[in-house]
Amino acid sequence: MCALLLWLVVVPAFAQSLSIAVQQGPTTLDPHYEGSTPNINALAHLYDCLVEEEAPGRLMPGLATGWRAIDDTRWAFTLREGVRFHDGTPFTAEDVVFSVERIRRLAGAPNPFTPFVRSIVGIDVVDPQTIHIRTEAPNPFLPRDLAYVRIVSRKLHAEAETKDFTEGRAAIGTGPYRLLRFTPQGGLELARNDAWFGTRQSWEGVTLKEIPSSAARAAALVSGEVDVIERVAVADLAWMRKDARVALATTASGEALFLFPDSTREASPFVTDKSGQPLAANPFRDVRVRRALSLAIDRPALVERVMDGAAVPANQVNSPGSEGRAADLPPLALDLDLARRLMAEAGWAEGFGVTLHGTRGLYTNDAALLQALAQAFARIGIAAKVEALPQPVFITRANAFEFSLFMAAYNSTTAASTIRGLLMTRDPPRGFGTVNRMRYANPALDEIMKRALTTLDGTARGELLAAAQREVIRDMAVVPLLYSVHNWATRTGRARFQANALGRTRAMFVMP
Repeated sequence: MCALLLWLVVVPAFAQSLSIAVQQGPTTLDPHYEGSTPNINALAHLYDCLVEEEAPGRLMPGLATGWRAIDDTRWAFTLREGVRFHDGTPFTAEDVVFSVERIRRLAGAPNPFTPFVRSIVGIDVVDPQTIHIRTEAPNPFLPRDLAYVRIVSRKLHAEAETKDFTEGRAAIGTGPYRLLRFTPQGGLELARNDAWFGTRQSWEGVTLKEIPSSAARAAALVSGEVDVIERVAVADLAWMRKDARVALATTASGEALFLFPDSTREASPFVTDKSGQPLAANPFRDVRVRRALSLAIDRPALVERVMDGAAVPANQVNSPGSEGRAADLPPLALDLDLARRLMAEAGWAEGFGVTLHGTRGLYTNDAALLQALAQAFARIGIAAKVEALPQPVFITRANAFEFSLFMAAYNSTTAASTIRGLLMTRDPPRGFGTVNRMRYANPALDEIMKRALTTLDGTARGELLAAAQREVIRDMAVVPLLYSVHNWATRTGRARFQANALGRTRAMFVMP
């Protein structure tokens, strides 16, 4: 007991500040503008949601202390009392209403949060601590959806634009930390919010530093410049396991890497003949060519040679443990003979050229994966030129539908979220296909998903989501590649990180 009491006394003095090196910092402080992983991670320090998803499928109270379904299309939420924004403004039921309204009307958002409010048709303020949320149809995912809707203040933010948040004037939430300074894609400095309603945070101050290079992040860790790093390079895992200065935290993730081919346009911008001249016909419109892409990929070899074991071969668009996986889908095979035969049947026996786009430094070994994929496609006659881009450039161009074939990832623990956002026919006002950056459209898939999204019975919903997974693979809408393994590292004796499948790098998951 004496030792425990001593530890409790010593920790506050020891744990005054925390420095975290992230691969990419936030691009904005507007919690409703761009739903990228770096933004979602960073802004959770400043803003709260009604519901928090602490682990895949595990929902915990946030600004709401409880919730229940009243009937098929109404949910009651009990709001937490006594909560204040960082400037002292009280949190009210009207702030929930305003936050949902703001997400819907925010123009030009590159990765919007509309999927998470798409089913809401109205919010009734019953009393200061009770709201009833009405949905257009049954939505069993509403509490989980609301774990991605960060609450801002009608009083403070009614006139605030995205630049007001990013420049710091409007970056006022109810979260466990408050803003001190922010440099877009540089650094975020935070101070503990001692008035926060949750468990008092261990760290008085927190700095998120953007260090894109994995080698530079590792060097910063061992030198003591930072206490925690994310996305440890697979090449560094072996020596870190042996280095007493470093502690690793590792877990399987919900992040699925995939290729997205342009299967809709008659002609595609980066498809050429073997001499580099544009083609009038788009070969990716033929499902046989899309299947040939998949058959050319040796996924276990990618795991072993490119990822050094820090990944798992993918066979559908959600990782093991996710809700809505199809248990009967086999591994995706490597079969070069069949791939070449399908190419010939589709009229492309001589092959064609394409530019394979992707990110550089956003996902673990992403640029190396692109090169390995290009080599794989060469074996079936597809000459792939690789262009790896910084994430902001990539997203801007992908949102403009500029690519013919790109590699990206979706991080989710339910097929409902992944397929709804990635592959349903684009209908942004309803939250469908908001990150469908190839305008893929499949009426059969849409019908399955619309039923799944309104089915309250968990068993029946799971069967529908599994059917959707099978339809994605049948049509090879996207080509699943790998499921990521998340790795963090901390300085031994300084900090301990709570690994999580959602890939969240936050001060709230770091203990002294």
